[in-house]
Amino acid sequence: MEEEFSTDKTTERNVAVDEVMPVLSDGVWEKASTLISMGTSLEEVQTSCGISRTTLWRMRKDPEFVSCVAEKSRKNFAVLLPDALNEIRSELTHSDARIRQRAAKIVLDKTLPDLQQSETLNLTGIKVQIEYK
Repeated sequence: MEEEFSTDKTTERNVAVDEVMPVLSDGVWEKASTLISMGTSLEEVQTSCGISRTTLWRMRKDPEFVSCVAEKSRKNFAVLLPDALNEIRSELTHSDARIRQRAAKIVLDKTLPDLQQSETLNLTGIKVQIEYK
């Protein structure tokens, strides 16, 4: 049986008829996506936005909403990136070898997977040959 879709203007998006969400103002959509992207608990999001648990569940199933939350999360973390990199940079010169090794592992774990097999990487005068087996 084919699923019917609503194109009624009373819903914000085309969704299956049995899953139609109530009309939400752009402010509620925006606020909920912002709160979720900042790690706010779902219960707090519901209360703050004045929406039901079911409505929030449906919103979180909406690909457009998920994409919006993901983009806001990326922006939230991007602001922290310079500080995080500075912290790792300072740990690379720490007096404790374990801290230096941990910092180096973080850098390598985040950098090496992006390289192609058998690539040569030139890191400030240090030539590194990477062989994948």
